[in-house]
Amino acid sequence: MQSIGLDPQTVGSRLGTQQGLILRDLLEKTGLKRACVAGGDTCGYTSKQLGIYALEVIVPIAPGAPLCRASSNNPAFDGLEISLKGGQNGVADYFVKIREGG
Repeated sequence: MQSIGLDPQTVGSRLGTQQGLILRDLLEKTGLKRACVAGGDTCGYTSKQLGIYALEVIVPIAPGAPLCRASSNNPAFDGLEISLKGGQNGVADYFVKIREGG
C-alpha cells in the first residue's frame, strides 16, 4: 500500500479537527441552528471547534445519541441543537428524526 505522507498517529485528530472547522464555518455562514455529527472521535473534535462545554438532552432519539442543546463559549453556537452520534448508536431513521427534531 502506498503512503500518502500522513502520520498514522495523528491522522485521526487532524481529520477530526478539520471536520470541526468545516462544520463551524458552515454553521456561521448559513445560520443553521441544528447539526448532527457522526463518529465518536469526530464528535469530540467537532465539539472542541464549536466551543461546546455542556449538553442538555432535548429529545432521546436513540440510546446514547439524543438531540441536545449545546452550551458554548462561542455565542454563535450557544443554544445550538446538536446530536453527537458515535459508534453503532442510532436507529434506521435516525438522521430523519434529527432533521425533524425528534
